[in-house]
Amino acid sequence: YYILIPKGEWERFSKSLNKAAIAMSKSVGELGDAFGRVAKALKDDKFYKAICEANKYIKEHNV
Repeated sequence: YYILIPKGEWERFSKSLNKAAIAMSKSVGELGDAFGRVAKALKDDKFYKAICEANKYIKEHNV
């Protein structure tokens, strides 16, 4: 698919797209932190470590 964007609109469009991507990555990180807190509460070390690793990967690779 192609999106046709008029000249002059591209800068505004790319800025809003970037803001959306940043917001998404923050919410994913927060979700990972929340899972980590739940796992800690459950005192399940294997689960907690897996969540921490996944969260670290998400933050490092900006997924």
